Amino acid sequence: MPRRAPLPPPPPPVEIRSWPDREAMLADRAVVLGELVKMHVGPGRLGLLWMWAALAATGWSVVGSGLVFIEQGPTSSAASPESSVSSSARRP
Repeated sequence: MPRRAPLPPPPPPVEIRSWPDREAMLADRAVVLGELVKMHVGPGRLGLLWMWAALAATGWSVVGSGLVFIEQGPTSSAASPESSVSSSARRP
């Protein structure tokens, strides 16, 4: 697991805040939010999301193909080997 940068402590209560001004507080918040975004939306997580999406799409297509096969049955003209044999056997 990669070493994470240490995050600053949570802000103190309003009565004892130590930031000199609002800009310093916003700069600290930007650092913390930037670090959190890197941890949760990094390339590894996005790759994992794409992998799960591809796996789900593949699974649904297999399930759908199975349902179509069950609905049509193995006696359809495309799947029946007898249709090709009978047409070639009838030719003189």
